[in-house]
Amino acid sequence: MKTCTKCKKTKELKLFNKKKQRKDGYSSTCSECDLAYHRQYRQKNAKELAKKKREYYLRNFKYIRNRERGKALKWRYGLADGEYSIIFNEQNGVCAICGEKETHTISGTVCNLSVDHEHDSKKSGTKYAHDRSKVRGLLCGNCNRALGLFKDDLDILVSAISYLQNANIKERRTA
Repeated sequence: MKTCTKCKKTKELKLFNKKKQRKDGYSSTCSECDLAYHRQYRQKNAKELAKKKREYYLRNFKYIRNRERGKALKWRYGLADGEYSIIFNEQNGVCAICGEKETHTISGTVCNLSVDHEHDSKKSGTKYAHDRSKVRGLLCGNCNRALGLFKDDLDILVSAISYLQNANIKERRTA
């Protein structure tokens, strides 16, 4: 049992946050009082805290972006740190289909090549319903969209190739 210095109530130790600097290893205020204090502090200093957060983000933008991208690659595709780079280098930094570098930009920054993977949306209804272990390669945005529009279906792709090879191009009269 311990008495909170803020609310003056005697409570069980499990209701206090751990704090190594203290002799007994627990904070002098209970978790409930700590929470109330921090909530009030954040409300009172909201503008200053938002400004500091924004400054930190701008100072560390590249690091944060790369860290978040790494987390997303791990979660979505099961790619460990550096695996994207290994595949990228094996493909010489170009799309596995057209052999071109990515040209699509967002806010003036060239996008990364997209991770092409085997889809299996029938097994799971989640947004990223696919077997994370089946990464096929890296594609530019155009080739990635094209495969998506063809539903990754080989029969449709073969049919499209056949159509392009055998199509009779007829000149049309303009009136």
